Amino acid sequence: MGVALAWPQDKYDLVTIDCARLSDDVQEAKQKWEKREEITGIRKLASNLKTRLRNVVSALTSSLEYERPPFDGWKEARKKHNVLVTATLQPKKGGDAFCVGTYHMPCLFGSVDKERVMVIHASLAAARVKKVAAGKRYVLCGDFNVKPYDACYQLLTQGSLSGDFADRQPTKPDGDVVAGNFSSTVNPPLKSAYVLANGKEPRGNQSRLAISAPRPSERPKLGHDRREIDSTD
Repeated sequence: MGVALAWPQDKYDLVTIDCARLSDDVQEAKQKWEKREEITGIRKLASNLKTRLRNVVSALTSSLEYERPPFDGWKEARKKHNVLVTATLQPKKGGDAFCVGTYHMPCLFGSVDKERVMVIHASLAAARVKKVAAGKRYVLCGDFNVKPYDACYQLLTQGSLSGDFADRQPTKPDGDVVAGNFSSTVNPPLKSAYVLANGKEPRGNQSRLAISAPRPSERPKLGHDRREIDSTD
């Protein structure tokens, strides 16, 4: 999934840039990966040969009819390589710095299990840009592959899943500590820039839902100037 972020250099200075493959935040426990990295040289070669031999034997002895394994939502979410790019920008004319993040969501439809994968990545995207912003105003944009009547839209704009979308909460498999501790919430919820600017979402183009701005910050140092980022800029 391609992703890019550009800004007018005559208006903004780049303060920081963050590029993150979001699936890295929900991988298996670190010690498991460290254990795998210890297998080197001859041991690694032997392990690969053993795996290939097992696959050959399995193919020769199994039925000719292929049986697709059950869909594993967490396995699918973890193998995605989608990257969130977040830039912290400082207006040259003065004012507070702010963050803009952009993400190209996975494209999975057709079942509740696949929607759960989308929910995982929507949660990760919102959490990452908020973390990078570290209290600054921020905008999350990109190609979300969702529409206003999808579970991910409710999650991003209301902060949680409820009603018809309550069953889209990611599963918590036994023994999976990362999945067990995962929270599919967005706090604070985001506001659609299209709704802020036009009073409604555009029709017929799911990718145009791509810009959302957070609710006004309540930080005391902003005082009375608790304005949102102008969605028409």
